[in-house]
Amino acid sequence: LEMLLKIAEVLEVDVKELSDRQYLILRFITLDDTITIDEMMQKMKVSPITVKRDLADLQAKGIIAREGGRKNGRWVIQKQIK
Repeated sequence: LEMLLKIAEVLEVDVKELSDRQYLILRFITLDDTITIDEMMQKMKVSPITVKRDLADLQAKGIIAREGGRKNGRWVIQKQIK
């Protein structure tokens, strides 16, 4: 829980805005910005659709962005302005 609050504080995101899975995704990206959807899916034991939906929501909120292509790309965590 402490880690989630720190991530939210750094990103200037309201804790209530994100699900537990979305916080976990942010943690994964923090540790490895080249992590794939398949790797996230395996770690969280959820379907690819679920991961894609959470990633799309994080992107729509301006919290993350994808740079580059599927094979050589990386995730970028951006600061969200409240």
